Amino acid sequence: MDIGKIVKGAVIDAAGWAGNFIAGPTGEKVGKKFATELLTKEAGDDSGYQPISTAVTPARFARITSNPRVLASGKVSGYAKAVNAQTLNAFWENRFDKYYTQAYKIKRIERT
Repeated sequence: MDIGKIVKGAVIDAAGWAGNFIAGPTGEKVGKKFATELLTKEAGDDSGYQPISTAVTPARFARITSNPRVLASGKVSGYAKAVNAQTLNAFWENRFDKYYTQAYKIKRIERT
């Protein structure tokens, strides 16, 4: 008793029943023929078909964070820091003052 044969026979009979329900006795013949063709593997089928492997290796971030010397070395720097409005305003005021002071010195030198 082979389970594969039982399942195959049940699927073929179900296709025949569906074909009979839709199109009568002709539909039953077509449904059974169609299911039989789909479920029967012919000997010597050498089409060369092989599924393509879509396996992907996940990214490994443990190498970067597992070594505490890498984090303590100071090479990882330059990240954005959160600042408040007063700090940002003071930064821009300093830049503007520096620029205008240099521009004034250059203009004063040009006048003389």
